Amino acid sequence: MSLRGTAQKLLGDLKPELVKSYDSLKSVLAQRFNPKERVTAYRCEFRSRIRKRGESLADFGYALRRLVRLAYPEGEYNTVLEQLVINQFINGLSNVEMEKHVQFAHPQTLEAAIACAVEFEAFTGAQMNPPRKPKDDNPLSLPVNNINRNKQNKEKTENSRKEMSACPQNEIKDLTEVISSCFGKMSDKLDNLTVGKTRNYPSQVTCYKCGKEGHFAKFCRKETECQNCDKFGHHYRNCAAPATHCVNCNRWGHLAKYCRTTNKVNDFNDQTGSNDKGND
Repeated sequence: MSLRGTAQKLLGDLKPELVKSYDSLKSVLAQRFNPKERVTAYRCEFRSRIRKRGESLADFGYALRRLVRLAYPEGEYNTVLEQLVINQFINGLSNVEMEKHVQFAHPQTLEAAIACAVEFEAFTGAQMNPPRKPKDDNPLSLPVNNINRNKQNKEKTENSRKEMSACPQNEIKDLTEVISSCFGKMSDKLDNLTVGKTRNYPSQVTCYKCGKEGHFAKFCRKETECQNCDKFGHHYRNCAAPATHCVNCNRWGHLAKYCRTTNKVNDFNDQTGSNDKGND
């Protein structure tokens, strides 16, 4: 008995009494190269085997036959295993119409099933890809077509020029005037839009928020300052501090430096005080 590679190494590790016995040597080699666990794996692979993308029908069928021989190594290859291969071949085609065609043909061998599938694939492929019209082998056809197209383009341009020349000059003048007036109106509207976007405030307006002239307080970019507590970050209407008393207008809710009224109360108090002194 001559062995090579892994089998030869395995034979060198065996005891002499095992090497002399054919049955023991066969069981050792079977356990090494074809264990029972691998048989179960082959059976699972056979049941889940489907046709791969780009795989031919013949390669798919014969791959199933090899798998079934590895999955059931005990007995000889018979009609039962052949029928298993045919059924798995039909189920793994991934094409319902092709599966029906092969199933209704009732093939008895794997070769007959492959032949039915190839026939169906060839027929459907011919319907999906009809023959194209052959190209003209005449090398002069392309230049002739280009010449004809150039002639047609020249004729179209000449006809358009003739139509423009036949058009009266007054109509052309009126048309240009209408177009120019439309452009003028559009430019005026654009100017009005740009002018409307810019805010032109009167120069005498004074912002009570920052004290500068030229804008109102609602358009002021200065950080919000509370008129009640004299702090930044919130409006006086949302202030949590108690309402302060303005000594300028005698009202509550803001400080005197934020008061927008004139010094009427102070002037009135000054006048009443001076009158009292004069009477005395």
